[in-house]
Amino acid sequence: MALTANNTGTKSIFAPVAAFSFSAAQLDDCRDFLASRTASTECVPVVDEAQLLMSADGRLAESGYRYNAIGFSSLAFSLAHGLNPLFHELSGENKRALTTTGGEADLAVAVSIYNMVLRVRFEALRERNLLVNHREQTVDGFLGLDHRLLDNSAFLDIVCNELQAKQPDAQFSRAEIIGRELRLYFINPASRRNDIYINPRHTFAAGWYFSNREDTGLAIRAATCLYTKFGVAISFADKSSRLNHTGADLAGRTQLLVSRTVEKEIDMNVIAAQIERLCTVSLNFSEDKATLDAAINSLLSYLTKFKISRDDARNVAKNAAMAGSDLEPRGALEAYTKEALRSRTAYDLFCSILRYAKNQYHVQRDGLQAAAMQLLLPDTKKQKRK
Repeated sequence: MALTANNTGTKSIFAPVAAFSFSAAQLDDCRDFLASRTASTECVPVVDEAQLLMSADGRLAESGYRYNAIGFSSLAFSLAHGLNPLFHELSGENKRALTTTGGEADLAVAVSIYNMVLRVRFEALRERNLLVNHREQTVDGFLGLDHRLLDNSAFLDIVCNELQAKQPDAQFSRAEIIGRELRLYFINPASRRNDIYINPRHTFAAGWYFSNREDTGLAIRAATCLYTKFGVAISFADKSSRLNHTGADLAGRTQLLVSRTVEKEIDMNVIAAQIERLCTVSLNFSEDKATLDAAINSLLSYLTKFKISRDDARNVAKNAAMAGSDLEPRGALEAYTKEALRSRTAYDLFCSILRYAKNQYHVQRDGLQAAAMQLLLPDTKKQKRK
């Protein structure tokens, strides 16, 4: 098991949002970890403002527990729009990195404003629930009145049981845990191909992706995915691929969602045909700067349709020009030759989207991986049922 957490050498008032990863050989370790964390987790009803008041160091005065940044963000949003960014700015926290910014900060002012708003708006929070980890002494989430918790340990069991029943040859690839979110990746071993692209080192395989977030409402997702040398493209086709943490029999509805998903298989012959198609679509790059800029702007317009930010889209487009589908990096002089630039195709764009996605914040990564799949399979119906 690999572990990462925010650690910049500067103390944060929030508890760290840890990230864990489990390799293909660590499914049992993942299961044990989730079971242990579930045993130390409790949904605690909010009945008194004293439960939530902060002390001078940012801890909850009554219990001594700390919010993590995700739990605080959810609660602050329910109290008042703008409270979360204001608190982060005053206290010196960076909500994206979940760490301190290192700039000037006034924690006392931030805590004072939070406590004041809490007292005024407490009725908006009454009878909602805190997602509390007693072992770590943290508040990891703030749950709405209609929220129905499906813990990640139960979710893992549902996924494994459905795969065993309908795809018994499926192989666990890896799991990622980011805070209270669990992401599961499984491969269909019979789908592995190395004859799709001219370079056999470009390997492909079909599989399935599942995710669950214990600390938010729009939380459960199941989709087919494609493994490549550059990353995983995921097919988030429509609303039928996700569930809210609301309503009766959430576990049963999750089982149905997973069951429907594992009945689907990506047709690798279609993938081969689509890769061949992408390889015929020029990106119109050129050593002429004006022509190159126009081609990159065209890609920006395309990528931003998938709610990818312009900065991310620009980085992807530049990566497509510089690296594309290359497995080994080229020097700048070699990458920007006339021959190299004019050889770049939509397949280079596909590879660059996935390469760039791997190192991005998980919310951005979702959009990039979905965009890559949409580029490859614009017709999402090109999947067969088992």
